[in-house]
Amino acid sequence: MIAAWKDGYNGGDADKVAALYAEDAFYLTQHFATGIVHGLANIKAYVKRGIDAGYHLDSLQIISVDCSGDNMFYAITRYDATNAGQKVFGVNLVVAKRDAGGWRIVAHEAAVPDPATALQRLDVSGPH
Repeated sequence: MIAAWKDGYNGGDADKVAALYAEDAFYLTQHFATGIVHGLANIKAYVKRGIDAGYHLDSLQIISVDCSGDNMFYAITRYDATNAGQKVFGVNLVVAKRDAGGWRIVAHEAAVPDPATALQRLDVSGPH
């Protein structure tokens, strides 16, 4: 599913990407004014905007995957991308659920850390 998302996006196929989502899915992103893109048609439109802008996923690495029974899983990924000529990296949390049609993404959160304001490291050995 993660590879299909990347292939569809880099291939310019918003329909292929949208087919991975449930009808009532949520996509959380800092690149939309409300932070929440809700519903399949809106997710497809959001993905198409990125494709039309020439954004490209250069790499996509799966950090963790866990299944919760036979009907739900989540994956945490890290990606490197070229967006309008600018190199960026981000992280995703994807939650998918199995329905009669197969696996569908029900929630997707993408975050692009701002290196200028982000904590550079966590010190867990210090005072609590």
